[in-house]
Amino acid sequence: MTAAALMAFLHHAAAFALVAMLAAELVLVRGELTVARARQLLRADAIFGISAGVVLAVGALRVGWFEKGASYYFHNVPFIAKLSLFVAVGLLSIYPTVQFLSWRAALKQGQAPQVPEHKLRAIRRVIHWELAGVLLIVLCAALMARGVGFVAPVRAALPAPEGVAKKVAAEMLALARHGMTEAAIARLAPEFDFARMTPLVVGPAWERATPSQRVQLNGEFQRVALRTYAGLLASTPDVALEFGPPRKPAADETELAVHAQLRRSDDKVEIDYLLERTEEGWKIYDLRVDGASLASTWRSEFAAQVRERGIDGLIEALAARNRRAAAAAL
Repeated sequence: MTAAALMAFLHHAAAFALVAMLAAELVLVRGELTVARARQLLRADAIFGISAGVVLAVGALRVGWFEKGASYYFHNVPFIAKLSLFVAVGLLSIYPTVQFLSWRAALKQGQAPQVPEHKLRAIRRVIHWELAGVLLIVLCAALMARGVGFVAPVRAALPAPEGVAKKVAAEMLALARHGMTEAAIARLAPEFDFARMTPLVVGPAWERATPSQRVQLNGEFQRVALRTYAGLLASTPDVALEFGPPRKPAADETELAVHAQLRRSDDKVEIDYLLERTEEGWKIYDLRVDGASLASTWRSEFAAQVRERGIDGLIEALAARNRRAAAAAL
């Protein structure tokens, strides 16, 4: 919060300095162009340029890191207008700056620059336009601060929970019959919320694990989980998976279960895909098989392994299980 307040202070201070220098230029260019007045104009224009640079740099930092984020601002019409006006003012300022810089040779000799009246009028006219642009920028800033003109981005429709479950089931059924490869695991893993699943099944040991151990636990558990889920569908050659009627989730619903029935030649298994709504869409975080949570089963198993062999022992046990599964698939 302190950094955000400091950025806001620098932004506003530079903006005030920019306006003050523009006003000073307008006053100075109206009178007789003496050596002292010309030097003052050069200094004022230099401070104006520095202030504009600070406004732009600090503004970019605030947009990207210290305020509501670039996505918000670039969907705000007054902000786009404000940015466009700032660019326009910057382009307009080029003409007076070029004229002021052309006076340096005369000023070095201690002489007042000889400027035709029509050029002075043109300079004054451009400064007037710059001040009008700044006034419009202030208006846009006021509108933007009150949320006026924000256009919410159009998001692509997220797949329905049933669609996610059916897609995963179909891919797993096809892949499991030919072996779960590393490429298949990489393709299926994003459909699962392993950021939630892995800490859940590892239990309290997750908090004690080092960053390196967490990476290893997550990687090995992903392979174990996906091979286990695929094994449910490929345990017999004659298998069919039937899903219940789809249900549209409520707008504020963040978790739900998609029910399916696994029919084999001699029995049937009830499967519930438990899904969570995330920013990327609906993701699977557990499966219940005949009412038993696989995550809960793993949690008990992994807790026992951690007690006996520690976190590294659990990592090695998961890795060994994956090596055996990979070898069996060859």
